[in-house]
Amino acid sequence: MITLYKPTETDFTHNGIGILDDNIYDAVIEEELNGLYVLSFKYPLFAPHGLEIGGQCLIKAPTPDGNQLFRVARPAPSMGELHVFCYHVFYDLVDNLIEDTFIQEKGGQAALQQMKERMQYNTNFNFISDINTISSSRLVRKNPVEAILDNSQDNSFLSRWGGELKRDNFTVHMLRERGKDRGVVIQHKKDLLGYEGDVDWQGVITRMMPKGFDGLLLPEKYVESYNASKYIKPKIRVVEFEHIKAAIGDYADDEDAVPLPQAYEMLRNAAKKMYDEQHVDYPKATYKVEFQELSQTEEYKDLAVLQRVYMGDTVTVIHEEDGFEIEAKVNHYKYDPINEEYIELTLGNFKESFVDITGRVDNVENNFNDIRDSVNGIKNNVKGMEKSILEQARENATNLINSGFGGHVRIYPERILIMDTADERTAKKVWQWNINGFGYSSTGINGPYNTAITMDGRIVADFITTGVLNGNLVRGGEIVGSTVRTDNGTNYVHIQKQFIRLMESNLTRMFIGYYKRAVDSQIQPTILMHDDVDTSRFRDGTLTISQFPVKGENYYTGSFGIVKGYDADQTPHYCAKLNVDTKGDVSLNGDNYIYITGNNGVTLRSDKQFSAYTNTIRLDSVSHVDILTGGALFMKSNQNTEVNSGGHTIITSGKGISQYAKNGSYWVEVANGATFTVSNPSNAFWIDSAGGITLKGGSKSVWMDSQSSIVFNLKGKNMLDIVATPNAETDLRFQTVMLRNGNVEGYKTLQVKNGSGSAYNAVTASAFQTASKREYKTNIRDVQFSAIEKIMALQIQQYNLKTDIEDLYEKRMNRVEGDPILTTNDIETHYGWIADDENTPDCFVTKTRNAAEIYSSVAIQIKAFQEEKQAKDAEIQELKEENKQMNRRIEVLEQLLLQNLIDKKPEQP
Repeated sequence: MITLYKPTETDFTHNGIGILDDNIYDAVIEEELNGLYVLSFKYPLFAPHGLEIGGQCLIKAPTPDGNQLFRVARPAPSMGELHVFCYHVFYDLVDNLIEDTFIQEKGGQAALQQMKERMQYNTNFNFISDINTISSSRLVRKNPVEAILDNSQDNSFLSRWGGELKRDNFTVHMLRERGKDRGVVIQHKKDLLGYEGDVDWQGVITRMMPKGFDGLLLPEKYVESYNASKYIKPKIRVVEFEHIKAAIGDYADDEDAVPLPQAYEMLRNAAKKMYDEQHVDYPKATYKVEFQELSQTEEYKDLAVLQRVYMGDTVTVIHEEDGFEIEAKVNHYKYDPINEEYIELTLGNFKESFVDITGRVDNVENNFNDIRDSVNGIKNNVKGMEKSILEQARENATNLINSGFGGHVRIYPERILIMDTADERTAKKVWQWNINGFGYSSTGINGPYNTAITMDGRIVADFITTGVLNGNLVRGGEIVGSTVRTDNGTNYVHIQKQFIRLMESNLTRMFIGYYKRAVDSQIQPTILMHDDVDTSRFRDGTLTISQFPVKGENYYTGSFGIVKGYDADQTPHYCAKLNVDTKGDVSLNGDNYIYITGNNGVTLRSDKQFSAYTNTIRLDSVSHVDILTGGALFMKSNQNTEVNSGGHTIITSGKGISQYAKNGSYWVEVANGATFTVSNPSNAFWIDSAGGITLKGGSKSVWMDSQSSIVFNLKGKNMLDIVATPNAETDLRFQTVMLRNGNVEGYKTLQVKNGSGSAYNAVTASAFQTASKREYKTNIRDVQFSAIEKIMALQIQQYNLKTDIEDLYEKRMNRVEGDPILTTNDIETHYGWIADDENTPDCFVTKTRNAAEIYSSVAIQIKAFQEEKQAKDAEIQELKEENKQMNRRIEVLEQLLLQNLIDKKPEQP
């Protein structure tokens, strides 16, 4: 039975708007494994309910997996006939969005649950997975359908966790494997009507060169398939994995980059995954099969349960005359929902890429644009009416049970059967109750029974909804991704295998687990703390506590430190760290200062040598410092040596004084000034330092005085000159630009010129701001002229800069034969007015008429607009008054005309 429902319907146990069976025709349901799921049909436009089949409506139709809901996407009327195209209700998820979520080290069920929780708005879809694979994925601005199915994207569920999709109305199953081998054989002269085979050998890869981001290749270059020996020659392909980025070179600090050894391993695993899961080392085989479904025939109707085929099932097809026998998986079908039988099955060893259907999913989004507004309105109407999960489950169960009319009950001494047909051999929907328990199967009496309660106390179900669940033990073969949550749902403890995450606001605040060190493969138990812990690449500020054995040595080490960046070997760099080990060594390291403070003293004691390796050793005392030795006093410094005295410091030598600072600094500091005098005028005062020169004036100035110029060189190149001009101006000359502090009348401004000072240069800035506060101005008054007249008197012209013409001439002179001839069209054209033209109004130029006054020009344009606005407003008011007078005259004329007609009305006989 095919039933039509309103777009907003939530209860599908009744007949909705109406049943379409009597008039519907050419109905086809088509499903692809991990692909599209659609319904199309035709319907007389003026038949009952024909005009009610509109966009967004829901249609319930029989499928091999029972009744399923489809959303009308394109109802197209044509010549009294309605062509309807629908998508499975699963594609309602296209309209939702996952803005940004990072799934870290989770199994299939936990990954789907996180996707659901991070959707932009709440959804009534449920997600189930039996996939135990542990993986991670970062999803940014993906709709849920794309996030699950798009295997062209490395971060989709299908790419990271794999699996096969089963859509059951508002329940989404991602299963390790859909379907099974039910022993169904399709045979010529029995039920096989025809077949068509296609084996593609062109896409086979047996020797893969995986290429990562920015051309990253493996040292060994290739990853070879185990099946390579089955082919005449290797089939080599380069396969790109752009998401695999090594933290090297310019990408060393990228958040999504990993250490180079890890990147190599990821490339190898990605290649192996394509062999193991996508089977790219096998030819792609596809077989289209047309057959008579024996479960629909009179001869085999009593054996229907033995002849049913479902999506994902393994089926054997035999055509003895052609010597053809294959065993392959159902990955596509066309189904007639009116007669409830298959039209065509496709068997094969491949799954269509989501890339091939992206355009079709985009059509869903385009055709549902109008739907979104309606759905948003519905959401607003029902806001605040949500029920508890338990209440919803009770209501759903009540509706299902109360609407369960029909069916057949068969009671045996040893069991009770409740079925959708009278015979268990033909029934699909079966409840069975016996001494061992009771259960439900949607695929016939032989099961599988996916919902069951057995006598040994076990419950099998996809969903269990209860108010309170009490128990002494929660146990499974493997519990993956289990979480303990607080009431608000965003603060919880996430436990997965040996990893524990403390979550707050859905962010990992603390991680407890272990790592395998990339540099030596040692197991390292680790605790991480951060406001958002990233376990794949430590963020700056991550506090770590770790312990591990030292490879090749018989001792252990532990560390406590905070991360800032990464070292060259792609291990985290600890800017401050405390290390301890079982040898008894302790080291404290800091990139900046290390402070040890004791209010009552600090004691550093060693029975042997006390060594301090530092840039500077400083002893400060409020009293005095005594250095006593029984022998010679030897002081040596490869860096700084500071002698500080509140009085005089006198160093006297009869032969001269030599002071050396090898590869370090020479520091002289005095309180009342220092003078270095070279009495011989033929010599200069020369300071040469390999470690740099620092001039520091403290709260006073640092003076540099020269009668010529001050020159700054960097690496032997002249980078900046400070020069005084004959006009008492100051030039700062950079390599290509000069800044001049103008002092000539009419040019007392900051000027930006080219490097030689021969022409003005362009200025690039984010904004130019003109000081305009009242406190800076005087003699403020209204403009005394017509701004429009001034603008109309302005002559706008186009021109080229002389410096551009000079560059053009030089390029022409250097032109190589065969190069195009350059013209003024090849240089920039400017537009404006000429400041020194006598016809240019004064208000647009400076007083000396050597530059355009931009701020005044903008103000005058605004004034002109205001004048024009005032004039137009006055004109409009005048026209309104005239119009009012005209309306009055028309009213008078109408009254006179009416009176005239009344006066001339003929008398009644």
